[in-house]
Amino acid sequence: MSLFGSIYTSLSGLSVSARGLDNLSKNIANINTPGFKATDLYYRSNADEGADVSGSALRFTSGDVRSTGVQTDMAIDGAGLFILRDGDKQYFTRAGQFQFDQEGYLVDPISGYRVATLNDSGNLVDFNINDFNAAEFKKTTLLKMLGALNKGAAEGDVFPPKGSSAIEVEIIDENGASHKIDLRFTKRAGDSWDVDFLSKNGSKLQASHRLDFNSLGSLVSDTTDEILNFRDFEFISKDDFSKAFVAIPKTSLTNQFTLGLTNGAKLVASVNGDLNFFESGHFIINDKGLLVHTESGGVLAGRDADGNLIEFDLSTVKNMPGKATSNVILNGSLNKNYNVLSSAPPTIVDKIIYPPLSQAGMKIPVRDSNGALFDITVRFTKQTTNGDLWSLTVTDETDPSKIITATTNRNLGFDSLGNLLNSSVGVTIDRPDGKKMTFNLDFSGGDDQPGLVLNTTSNTVNILKDDSYGAGTLSDISFDATGQSVLHFSNGQTLNSHKLAAVTPNERNITGVAIDFSQISSASNSSDAKITVEENDGSLSGRLVSMSFTGEGTVKIEYSNGEKKDVGTIALAKFDSPELLTSLNGSLFENTGNLYYTVSKPGDGSMGSLVSQSLEMSNVDLSQEFSQIIIIQRGYQASSQVLNVANEMIEDLYNSVGR
Repeated sequence: MSLFGSIYTSLSGLSVSARGLDNLSKNIANINTPGFKATDLYYRSNADEGADVSGSALRFTSGDVRSTGVQTDMAIDGAGLFILRDGDKQYFTRAGQFQFDQEGYLVDPISGYRVATLNDSGNLVDFNINDFNAAEFKKTTLLKMLGALNKGAAEGDVFPPKGSSAIEVEIIDENGASHKIDLRFTKRAGDSWDVDFLSKNGSKLQASHRLDFNSLGSLVSDTTDEILNFRDFEFISKDDFSKAFVAIPKTSLTNQFTLGLTNGAKLVASVNGDLNFFESGHFIINDKGLLVHTESGGVLAGRDADGNLIEFDLSTVKNMPGKATSNVILNGSLNKNYNVLSSAPPTIVDKIIYPPLSQAGMKIPVRDSNGALFDITVRFTKQTTNGDLWSLTVTDETDPSKIITATTNRNLGFDSLGNLLNSSVGVTIDRPDGKKMTFNLDFSGGDDQPGLVLNTTSNTVNILKDDSYGAGTLSDISFDATGQSVLHFSNGQTLNSHKLAAVTPNERNITGVAIDFSQISSASNSSDAKITVEENDGSLSGRLVSMSFTGEGTVKIEYSNGEKKDVGTIALAKFDSPELLTSLNGSLFENTGNLYYTVSKPGDGSMGSLVSQSLEMSNVDLSQEFSQIIIIQRGYQASSQVLNVANEMIEDLYNSVGR
């Protein structure tokens, strides 16, 4: 080899070292790049021309797997590559740093290529989360109950006991709406129970279902199932009712009147046991006392104090009995200086009495328990000189000397300012029918009127109010803005009766829901009494709340309604020689050499398993790369030294020839 050949050979060594250093720098620069695969260069001797790079190969060892906590991050533990799709083209990667794009596709965010999954037929498809954002509702067709009832319960006992929560079941109708109803069990004779199906306000939705148990505590076969068929609705609130209802003034019972609701709310009437709903109609009270919808003949529905639906029946309140006097309220004044002496008849000790015995006493009308109205005569006797104490008596006007009443706390005392110290006097009267009548004379005043006071000017006692009234008959009816009916009687009294029942316009029919009680038994131990819903095949519509990936690549999603689904499987590709793939950027590869590969799900055969919320990091080994740097550096230095020596020798040759 000539000196010039040595120079060319040394230059090839420098070139190979430079290319090796370039490859090392790329490897080291990507040490934190997920899924990056390092590249190794292959060198060869080039006859008399030194050395050059014969090629390169991917170093397809696995990198470390690190947890990220990101829902869409995934790594492969073992063999295999993720498949990315760009139309008909396929690419491969170990970098599972995926995310959803604006269209909902699961993609590699760097390339924008879509992650391939396997459908039920085993074909490769793109995965779009928008296809699963919502779960459709499922109509309830079957409810399975599980548990036991207390065999030793007494007849009439209720389970769950009154005061505790009922057993709630949710039914989804054909429109996807939810209806929550309560189940309560009532013990009957023997070992039998009635199941009541109740609305949330306690109204029965349909007839009770009888459960009969045999001596072994098992249900008799023909009582194990029930089919629910009922109309469900929601009562409108008091505030909404006021907005939808126009109150009607008092009207005679013999007159036809109109009731109606606005804003889509509806009144309820019962026709032959079926509920009808309507916005308005004409009504009249029939001879049975029922408030009847004239158009349909149905009885208007009201609500009782517990919110249950009841017929608007006024037959029991057509007559109002009288009310006996229990309290008479008075006020006025007594004169502390009053000094009229009552000395006749002789049997009466001289006393200062108001009104004096020479005059008629103060008459107070009262009513007994039979509704009879009569007068009592009241007189006040001054007991002290300064007038701060008076006593009260009821006398017979035909014989003023005869006291016909017994009184309790009959004294009326006043303080130094003239204010009454004790305001009430109890009175008991023997009536001609032999019954005793007891009531109070209340001197405290009322209705913004002061009570009885002591003054220096006059004796004046007034009747303000008597709480009694005579018997009366129902004459008129009116409704206030809340739908409360007000009954008016001939004696001037009023009485609140039923409230109108009104529902929201979304009443729906529940049909064909089977309830299976076959798994309910009768238990001797009361502590074993418990009923639960074992299965409900209905569900509301739901929104996507979570997504996860299993080790087998299954894509699992969960909805807000509790429903869970498997919606796809991540596809993996396995090459016998993945190092022969064409690297596009160190973590994305293309099969330009048409290498054979298989497609399957993670964990299938020799395919690696999926690690969710994790990433495979670069497989660059720094210790290996640094040792290569030293070798390359030494080779570069040696080639450079040879080049320098050859150059010096040529220079010496030129110099010697020149001399």
